[in-house]
Amino acid sequence: MSFFADTYKHKRVLIMGLGLQGGGIGAAQWFSRAGAHVLVTDLRNAAVLQPALNALKKYKNISYVLGRHRIADFKNQDLIIKNPGVRTQSKFLRIARQQHIPIESDIGIFLQSTHAPIIAITGTKGKSTTASLLQHIFRLGHIRANLAGNIRVSPLFLINKVSSSSPVILELSSWQLEDIAKLRFQPHVAIVTNIMQDHLNTYSSCKNYVRAKENCVRFQRQNDHCILNLQNINTKRFAKKTHARVWWYSATYDDQANATIVHGAIAVRNKKRFQNVIQTSKLQIRGDHNLGNILAAVIAARIYGVPIGTIRDALKTFRGIQGRLEYIGEIDRKKYYNDTTATAPDAAIAALKIFDSHTVLIAGGADKNLDYSSFADAIRRSVTHCILLPGTATEKIKKHFRKAKFRNYTNARSMEAAVIMAGEIPSARTVLLSPGAASFGLFLNEFDRGDRFTNAVLALRK
Repeated sequence: MSFFADTYKHKRVLIMGLGLQGGGIGAAQWFSRAGAHVLVTDLRNAAVLQPALNALKKYKNISYVLGRHRIADFKNQDLIIKNPGVRTQSKFLRIARQQHIPIESDIGIFLQSTHAPIIAITGTKGKSTTASLLQHIFRLGHIRANLAGNIRVSPLFLINKVSSSSPVILELSSWQLEDIAKLRFQPHVAIVTNIMQDHLNTYSSCKNYVRAKENCVRFQRQNDHCILNLQNINTKRFAKKTHARVWWYSATYDDQANATIVHGAIAVRNKKRFQNVIQTSKLQIRGDHNLGNILAAVIAARIYGVPIGTIRDALKTFRGIQGRLEYIGEIDRKKYYNDTTATAPDAAIAALKIFDSHTVLIAGGADKNLDYSSFADAIRRSVTHCILLPGTATEKIKKHFRKAKFRNYTNARSMEAAVIMAGEIPSARTVLLSPGAASFGLFLNEFDRGDRFTNAVLALRK
């Protein structure tokens, strides 16, 4: 008998926050299949949520309250599943608590329903690349590993597909880690890629943001593994927050590391020496920041016994993932790259380091209460021209430009206009979308932003 055959049958389940990223959609589908009476409520209206609603068309036992939340709906449910983007301080959730209604997340339901070993991956940037690469390595090593979480795949559908011998790779955001802290989450392997300033529009301080990330390692035990970035001051401190065995990696040579770069090669420690895995020149994905992601995945693969030769083959063939320095194509001698998931300044700065000065950057968007001075300086030093999309972060960037008397920038009202403008700059060899800001306001989400960029680039060929 499957797990959900009777557990939620005829139960009243409210999904708070449908969203467009996949988690709310997956939760609604799963509880509908489990025979629950599902109510989906979201502050956004049907027009905005149409792609998600289309994915749920065939499910007849789902009803909707869109464009608002109703107090009454939070008083008569058997279970509430909150979207990670919904803050725990919500007055509607407070009402549900007063009624003693359980509040869970899809990650939480999954963790309480499985004995599968968990590989948890978090960090400000690099989560998705590290998670996807590790799954690719496992696939070539004939290790069955499922991937879910913040990568837009709900883990609920894995409940009846995984066993105690098949690892599940969970990409986890700070919000998701907050949601499962009460479960004393104990992943067998935890990877923390880096911690940078981000999401300060929802966290009162960077300290609180870091504390949320610590939930990835806080409850680990001595037989668990914790993989940390030696180059990041915040992740280095995580070593004191865990009881697990700590493995270190560094994208520049460091003798303390378990994996590092030695003479231009990915290398892992083999007793007292480093063993080369592959020359970095043979990698498909670009950027010094990606070297860290690769090293983290390599350590995790070695913990699971994947041979060096298999890891080498996987690194040769891994081409990255959508929206992360994704190569779109070349048109009129200009190469176009989609880095839409660079939603914070540090991530966009890392992307700029890869390309030469003959680059047109498309940047800007919505502010998350972050500092844009370093990003503005990097733009002035690194690009031939900058095209700015509308948004509150853009106004911050322009303020720094004006102070520095930098004039090589243009405003664009849409992604389509920005791509056309970029294509008309004769000195450009590269056109890079790396916004350094959030997407809300002008786009449905960062993936919609990336899709608009890709479609606008492909339209240039017509």
